[in-house]
Amino acid sequence: MDSDCGVKALCACLLSHRQQQQLQEKLLRCPPGQSRSAKTAMAPMACPGKGRDTCLVDSLRSTGVKVPYRGHGPFRVLTDGNDMVAYAILRVQKMDAPGRYILYRARDQHFMGARVHEDGTCTVSSSCRPGDAQLRDVAELQSSLQGIYAVVSKELLHSTSPFLASEDVCGGGDRLGGTLPVEFLRWLPGYFFSPQYLGALAAVSNELKVAVRDYRQWKGRDISIDSLEFANGQVLRSFSHVWQKCRSLSMNIFQMVTLDTLPEQAMLTWTADKVAPVARHGGFMLGAWSSHPLLGCASLHLTVSANISGLYIGVKDPRLSGRTFVRITNLHRADLTWAMGTHGLPSMPYFDAGCHRLQAGTRHKVDLRWSQSFFRLHLDGRCVLADSVESLTAAPIFSSLYVWAFGQKEISEHDLVVAACPSAINADARIRCSQCNRRDSLAAGDWAICPRCFTWACRRHLEEVPFRMCNGPCDAELDDYLGGADADTVDQENQELDIPGNNVSGWASTHPLFGAARFSLTLPRSVMAIYIGAKAITSNRSSYMKIAAPYTRFCQLSVGYSGAPLQRFPSNMVNSRLNPPGAANEFLLNWSTHRLQLYLNRQKIGTARLEEGYADMPGAFSSLFIWVISKPSATETATMNPLLSPVDPETLVR
Repeated sequence: MDSDCGVKALCACLLSHRQQQQLQEKLLRCPPGQSRSAKTAMAPMACPGKGRDTCLVDSLRSTGVKVPYRGHGPFRVLTDGNDMVAYAILRVQKMDAPGRYILYRARDQHFMGARVHEDGTCTVSSSCRPGDAQLRDVAELQSSLQGIYAVVSKELLHSTSPFLASEDVCGGGDRLGGTLPVEFLRWLPGYFFSPQYLGALAAVSNELKVAVRDYRQWKGRDISIDSLEFANGQVLRSFSHVWQKCRSLSMNIFQMVTLDTLPEQAMLTWTADKVAPVARHGGFMLGAWSSHPLLGCASLHLTVSANISGLYIGVKDPRLSGRTFVRITNLHRADLTWAMGTHGLPSMPYFDAGCHRLQAGTRHKVDLRWSQSFFRLHLDGRCVLADSVESLTAAPIFSSLYVWAFGQKEISEHDLVVAACPSAINADARIRCSQCNRRDSLAAGDWAICPRCFTWACRRHLEEVPFRMCNGPCDAELDDYLGGADADTVDQENQELDIPGNNVSGWASTHPLFGAARFSLTLPRSVMAIYIGAKAITSNRSSYMKIAAPYTRFCQLSVGYSGAPLQRFPSNMVNSRLNPPGAANEFLLNWSTHRLQLYLNRQKIGTARLEEGYADMPGAFSSLFIWVISKPSATETATMNPLLSPVDPETLVR
């Protein structure tokens, strides 16, 4: 019997390839009484030379990868599959990019081949023939799979074809030979959201242009448009269809009013302006204010040192006295107490919140939500307190955020660190127009805002009465509002003021500057006085230099700031530095919360040190103003031209 088995095995080995094919077809032949259609319904048509359990090879062949049948399966997708093909098979989470995929279904331990096309459609084949593929929904298909594998060409990773620098559309490559695979190139547009960057990528090749136009890559991403590239409203609106599926969209308050429709995922960017430490009530205090009012929500990172014994965190109406705040006392002691209050009413303690503590030197995430009827504070994702408030004394939705820290010991700026985070926007906020008193929601999308005092107005007023003055605490016109017309860097305001017998003309920057301003000023002989100074954007406080009676022997240089009388400089070099009447003079003004400095024709003519304790003096990020007072009989007028101005590095650090 053993001899018979050996003869049969030897005969099987001597069978030719053609005889093996005939034997296989004989085994697959229909049994008696069964039709051809019934046999076809039982299993797909076998390929010549195909073995058993070769669904992995079938799936590869159905995607266009020519793999020969090398025997019977089953096969492993990552080990055997990578040995079979000149491709790299990588495990992925989902089919979110066009390409070829191998799908594994654990229910019947079966592999299938799939292709995701450029238009987002997906075709799946269970056989080795691409023509048998069927159209399937990607989301429904992925829910029934236990493994998804992408097929990436190894030839692209190790290309032997020449790729010359002269073939680069943008002007050259960094080396000869080799290039990135197409699958990697498609990921490049998602690394940086910038019109200039995306435009440069789209100009490289048609494949990259298609990838740039594929807006699905921004799905679930955090996008920031708070940059100079998106300062133009037309550019901003042209990208509005790109961020429809992003997770968050960070923008500044001026970009927000430029958009016709406020996106649901919009976040408001802001900065925290520090207030220097001062001695108050037997202790020391320091704090920070938001650079502009926020819209019902604020998020920030807060770090306090062991020298801080108490905190105030609250919001205040920028115009009126409405205020809502949280007070934390005994900050680093066991008897820590949280209390909440509004303007003019006693604070109410919340003893249940005592378990929430701020550790010294640890960065904590603070989230605030408020309106005129409620106030809520979250610390590190946990709700500390939430309650209704008195609407008559509470802060409205459009309010400024402040943080005050106090202690018994002398404290420094490093004892309190407030870092602003992009904050949510309450789209249901009711905004009041300062011109017609109309009240409507922020989502109405027809608002404009003053860049100096953040006063709101209907956008239609900017077209109807562009030269009407702003009703806020500034001297801007409706034409200066953002959301309406564009303005020059410096806006001239020729007008008659309430100074009997004198003509006054002036200029003011249309946006805050960074601690320095350069300009040329041509003066007639009839000029009587010149005021050059900076004005804070959050208050009416200002600091300035005054040149009285230029071109006369009575010329005098003085310095002044809000709430204090003018102080004369002991020496005077103005006339010796002034060019003759009718000739241009170059001025440079440097300012900060503690210093004011004026240069005339590149020569320093005066430096003033401001007294400490004036926390609301104009900081480096303030607006410039210039006023020229002339005699009533003057026939010539002063002219001014803005020049490129430097930036105070301290402003960027803060």
